[in-house]
Order: sequence, then structure tokens, then C-alpha cells
Amino acid sequence: MVKMVAIEFNYKVCNSVYFLMLLLMVFVQIDTGAIPGLSNYLPQAIGITDTQFGYFAVVYSLGAIAGSVCTTLLSSCLGLKTFICSAVILNIACEIAFAIAQPNYVAMLTARFVSGIAQVPIKLWWPVWVS
Repeated sequence: MVKMVAIEFNYKVCNSVYFLMLLLMVFVQIDTGAIPGLSNYLPQAIGITDTQFGYFAVVYSLGAIAGSVCTTLLSSCLGLKTFICSAVILNIACEIAFAIAQPNYVAMLTARFVSGIAQVPIKLWWPVWVS
């Protein structure tokens, strides 16, 4: 016979998780939606050429490839919850670093590369894992 266990639902924890997910999606959409949408304006605003602006997409994709390679290894070392939370925090930090590193082109490229690594667990791995 199966014994039913009552689990108390904590609204505060649930609301915190939903707020974190909302914050995460805002930062992910800034990265994947706003930056390409501003491609006619952003290069001139930050003082780079269109080719240099295109490198932002290249290094992001290279970061996604690197993240795909190491995602399984890191998740098994850190544990699933810690791994996903770390990816969320790293992604937010990279987006902020990209925004404030404006005069330093190499720092901006580095932030895009690490952002690509951090978004693999969020965009690709997390939805598959949750399913």
C-alpha cells in the first residue's frame, strides 16, 4: 500500500523562484532580442565597425559550443540545482559586464563568449532537463 505524504506549499519560495525566472528571461531576451535588433544603431553608438559588431555573434556562438561541450561535466560535478542557479547568475553578470565594458572591446567580446557558455544550460539544457 502506498502512503501519501503531505507537502506544505511555501508561497514565498515559489514567488522567489518565479521572480528569478522572470529576471533570467529578461536578461536572456536582452541578449537575444535587443542586441540584434539594434544592429543598425549600436555599432555607431559604441564606436565600432559593423564587422566588429558581427564578431559579437561569432564569439557568442563559440561560447555556446564550448558550453555544450562542458555542460554535462559541470552539472555532474556541481549538482543540477547549483549548476542551473550558477548559470543564471553568470549570465546576468555577463550581460551587465557587456553593458558597462563599452569602451573596452576585448572585455565586451569576453563577456559575450562567457554569456554564450552560460546560456547553454538556460536555453538548451534546462528545458530538456525539466521535461
